[in-house]
Amino acid sequence: MKYPCVPKNNIAQSITIPPCNLCEQLCRSLASGLGTDVTFRVDGKRIHAHKCVLAASSPVFKAMLFGPMKEKDKNLIQIKEIKAPIFKAMLNFIYTGKLSDTSSHGASCWMHQHLLVAADRFALERLRSTCEFLLCRDLDVDNVSTTLVLAQQYNCQQLKAACLKYIASHEILMLVMATDGFQHLISSCPWMLGEIIARTSAISSCVITVLVLSLCVVWIVVMHFTLL
Repeated sequence: MKYPCVPKNNIAQSITIPPCNLCEQLCRSLASGLGTDVTFRVDGKRIHAHKCVLAASSPVFKAMLFGPMKEKDKNLIQIKEIKAPIFKAMLNFIYTGKLSDTSSHGASCWMHQHLLVAADRFALERLRSTCEFLLCRDLDVDNVSTTLVLAQQYNCQQLKAACLKYIASHEILMLVMATDGFQHLISSCPWMLGEIIARTSAISSCVITVLVLSLCVVWIVVMHFTLL
């Protein structure tokens, strides 16, 4: 027996399917503490979360919470060498896939630099890539040196290339050399001066002299403390 077919594009199209709001529900649960089953002590503050959400997002959290080497007190875990605002921002990204906007450009750069370190520590590859993108986008004279050090330390090759490209002009390099961040660069990664010289176009002999002298000063200081 054949049944009459319901005409297409009639009733079905009038039914509205609401969007999935799982992330919003999880965020509300995180903010209210509903269902949280693990507490982290971070920078003197207690921060609550859900084990399953963290374990699904990070192999480090999975091992910490459910692996054979899990924390003895798995319901109260001490997290060292990370600031509470950074840890909270990392949790927010795990739950929502987004980073909250900060009030200023400088604060944004500081936040993204520290979040990149946290992402590397907890093996959050999407957060790491997001921070690398945002740091590339927001490079300026004041932050390029510290960002270059960070890129070198955490093997962020695209971020490193972006930093070197940014300073690869005589005018920008002269401005960068006058910042405190550049002093941090030559003391932390003195070998980077060679890469800067190699990639900088139309660099003057005067600038090369300053860079070489900076490298010599760093070498003398290092040798001095080595021989003490």
